[in-house]
This record gives sequence, C-alpha cells and structure tokens, in this order.
Amino acid sequence: MDFQPNRCTACCPFAEDFEPAKCAIYGPGNPCDICLQISEMDAQIAHARALLADLGPKRQQLLKTKVNTLHDPVTRYLPVEVASLIFIFYVHGTDSTQLNYTATSSTEGGHHGVPLVLAAVCKAWRRIVFATPRLWTSMNIDLSIAQDPALQVELATQWLSRSGHIPLSISVDVPLDEGSQQPNQHTRDLFELVKTYAFRWQELTLFIPRKFYHAFTDGLEGVPLLESLTLIPTTWDDIELDDELAEEFALTATPCLKDLAVLSLTLNQLQIQMDNLTSLWYSPVGLDEIFEILSHSTQLKECTFASIQGSTNVYPFPDVPIIHSSLGSLSISLKLGNRNVDAATSEELDHIFDLLELPSLQSFSHTSTSSDHPLAVRVLSSLFARSHILLKHLSISVTVSGAAVSEHQVIWFLEKVPTLITLSITLLGKERSMITDIFFKRLARVASTEVDETLPDTFLPHLEILKFRGRRSFSWQSFADIFPAPGQGSSTIQSAPFVSESTPPSTFPIATRYPTRRPLQCCELRLERSIPGQLEYIGDKHVLISLVGVQKTGVVLSIVEANREEDNRDMIECSLDLFRSKRENL
Repeated sequence: MDFQPNRCTACCPFAEDFEPAKCAIYGPGNPCDICLQISEMDAQIAHARALLADLGPKRQQLLKTKVNTLHDPVTRYLPVEVASLIFIFYVHGTDSTQLNYTATSSTEGGHHGVPLVLAAVCKAWRRIVFATPRLWTSMNIDLSIAQDPALQVELATQWLSRSGHIPLSISVDVPLDEGSQQPNQHTRDLFELVKTYAFRWQELTLFIPRKFYHAFTDGLEGVPLLESLTLIPTTWDDIELDDELAEEFALTATPCLKDLAVLSLTLNQLQIQMDNLTSLWYSPVGLDEIFEILSHSTQLKECTFASIQGSTNVYPFPDVPIIHSSLGSLSISLKLGNRNVDAATSEELDHIFDLLELPSLQSFSHTSTSSDHPLAVRVLSSLFARSHILLKHLSISVTVSGAAVSEHQVIWFLEKVPTLITLSITLLGKERSMITDIFFKRLARVASTEVDETLPDTFLPHLEILKFRGRRSFSWQSFADIFPAPGQGSSTIQSAPFVSESTPPSTFPIATRYPTRRPLQCCELRLERSIPGQLEYIGDKHVLISLVGVQKTGVVLSIVEANREEDNRDMIECSLDLFRSKRENL
C-alpha cells in the first residue's frame, strides 16, 4: 500500500489523477522513462495549444483584411464608383421607391436593413456603403415591433445621417398606447427626427393614430419635394374613431404632390395642396367630397373612391356636370363605410354619374357589397355615351346574394361598350349568376366575313382578356364555343394526350362557322364550388379536347377551382388525369 501514491500509467494506465512529474518509482525526483516521455509530450501539447490560440485570431484578422482585399472581386477589380452603383442596384432593385428595409435591430426580433447587411461583410464594403448616400434614402421605421424604442430612434438617426442631400422615402409605423391620448417621448423624438428632413421628403407613409396627426405636422411649414403621401390609421379602433375626435392633417405647401392615399379622414380634415394630384385612393368618401375633389384636382389620371357614403353636407353639389378631361381610370367601391354617415343610396350614386363627364376614361371598375347598390347599367351607359368614351377596361364585382341586375341587362350594357379590351367579372355569394349560356353564346356569335343581315352586330369585337370568378352557371360547351378551333382535321386532335387517331373532326363544332373572330388572348376562370366538398371536372371529353387545343395555340387559358381547402386546383389538368385513369382501368 505504501507504493500506491507512486504508481504511474505504466502500472495503472487508467489513473485519472496521474501526474508524470511526480513519478517516484525509482525514488523521489527520479521518474521512470515513460513518465519522462509523457512529461515532454505534455509540454509540447501545451505549447501547441498556446500557439493555436494565438494563430486563430491572427488568421481571422487576415481573412477580414488581407484575404478579402485580395480575393474580393468587387473591391479588387472594380473602381469604388462602380462597386457603389452595384450596391445601389442590389438595395433598390427595379423599384427604387420600395420600402423593403428597416432600421430595426435583429436582436429585437426584426431584420437588419439591406445596407447594414452589406456593411457587415468587410471594412472595404463598409467604407463604400457608408459613403453612398443613395443606399440610405429609403427606410421603414417601425416602433410597433421594437422592444427598445430608444435604440430604434438612434438607428434611424444614424441611417438618415448617411443619406446626404437626396430625396427620401420614409415609412413610419407607430402603435397606439392604450389609454394614451398623446404620443410618448420616444414617439415624439421619432417625429422630430423625421420632421428634421421634411424638406427632402419625396414619399411619406404614415401608419400612426389619427390622434397624433397634429403632433407630427406641428411646426412644418412646407414639404416642397413631397410626391407621394399615404395616411393609414394604426388600428381598426382608430379607424372607427368618431371624425370629431380626429385631428387635422395639415401640410398646406405640397406643390409636387402627385399620389395620395387616405383612409378614414374627412376631406375638410385633410389640409393639403391637391392641385397637381395624378393618383388618388380615398376611403370612405362622401358624395359631396367626390365632386369637391374632382373639381379641384383637375390633373387626376387614376382615382379610386372606396366605401362611398352619403353627403357630409360640407361641400355644395354642382349645378351642371363636371367635365374632367384627364381622368383615365375610375374605380367605384360601394361598401359600407366607417363614419357616422349613412351609406349612399342607389339614387344618390346615380346622381354622381349624372353630374360627370369623363372624356378620357379608359378604365372603369365597379364593386358592390350591397343589394341596395346594383350596377347602374343605364346611368353608366348614359355617362359613357355623353362623354364619348372609348372604354378599354371594365371590371364588375358583386359580392352579395340576390340578383341585383339581370344577365340581359349586363349584355345590353356591354353592347354599349364595343371598344372593350379587358373584361373582368366577379360574382361572389350570388344565388343566380349574371353569366350563363346566354352570355357565352352571345360572345361566340361574331360577324362573318360575308355580309349577313340576319346576324347581330359583333359583341365585344376587340376583347383580348376575359376574367370571371364565381359559381359556374354555364355549360362547358357554350364556354368552349367562344374560342376559334385550334385547327382542322385530326392533326390537331391527335395532339390531345388521350385521344386516338379515330377521333372525328366533329369534336370541334366551331371550326369554320364564323371565320372572323375577336383577338381573345387570355381567359381566366376562377370557379367557386357549387356543392361544398364536391370536386368538379370537365366531364365532356370533346370539350376538354377543344380546350387543350386552345392552350396549344398560345391562348392563355386558365380554369381553376378557387376554394380554401384546395386553392387554385387546375380543372383542365385534373380532368385530363381523370380521363387517363379511366382509360388505364379499361
């Protein structure tokens, strides 16, 4: 037992507490040869570890400096100006105004902005990025996801300080604190920071409570470069806020303002210069406000009025029709609004069209979510005729039950606009569709090359794009008949994936009946299921062959079943698969 403390690994190779320097097998201070060798190895290992610990940081430093400098194709082969331009293209992409980067720190659950990512690559890139102002001219400042608002404001300060003197695109998102009527200190600091650069605003998007509008605009004298302005309240509760409690948004000097989008703010609470507007989205809007806008914004080219309400009794109605010579696109959405104002009645809406003349109108969209607001086909027809409109694009959307307008009325209305190129019809929640075999048979009948007085005038002769969404209330045969035959004889039919050479040419019933046909290039059907849970197929093989042939001619033909459980189910492909499986099982 006296020998136990002197044992080495030669005696007990698994001893965990072995120290070769203490070996005394031949007496104190006289270790064995094996322990001497192990001691030397331990010394070499310690030296190697110290050397490795020293080489690791040196290697990393060389990678960050020398290697990057010598091997980076951007900084080695390209001048700084070219590298800067590449970074600009990368950050902005094809749309230099897109707000797709944020000043939020990734440690707070957000994402670093793209310029910050580039700056983190190496010192050379960082020098280029920090010296390129165009990389820092667009920013989304979002306090709603920031765990540390003070850090967010500091990041925004540094970001904007690098933007030089170039016009800015800024988006501000501020949450509404419960029980607070005034912005907190961090929000005020952010507002003051953004206002410091007001003379360089080009695009401004505000997702802030309407209660904060005065705090944001207070002290602003003018924004001479502002071209685009978007005002969206932060929360739905703020949208529902009574108009009397909302503050004015006042930017009286906006001479360059062209694009404006406003949600939940009355026109008299919006104190901005609108003389040069070319694009407008406004919701909700009163009838009298519509006339006030159109009478003063004479350069408007695109306009959307959503959630039209009754008159606010603030502005007078015109005595004679307003002639707006530049408006080329008008969208009317008849949805229930959010103000304490009654929704506009059908008669009041008709009054709008009776007091307008739009000679430049080429695109018109009509959306209704109430059976009280049917498509005013006769009033619109009168507007188009009175304005001598050459309408090219028409969109009709009805999302209520009950037939607010009949199919014959729709066809009569479409006959009055023979210049249409694009027609889009959406019928959701309709018990009876406005689009049946009558519509498609009318669409299939075209004037022949020979004069035939027994045939009616061509129906939509210039139609190139047809889109429909809703329940199918038409036969597949009537739909297929709107397309010219993709070819004659069996050569085209043989191209169908499941058809034999014996298939007769009669499978194309529309081959040469009407030689002159419209230039229909795109047709999209998004069909809702008639019976929930039951799949629908194109059961007529001959019609399916025709539709496959149409696709092979280059026409963009899409028929999908749009349902939540199986969104965008391609009905042509599914029907082909069904026929193939049936043939294989024979």
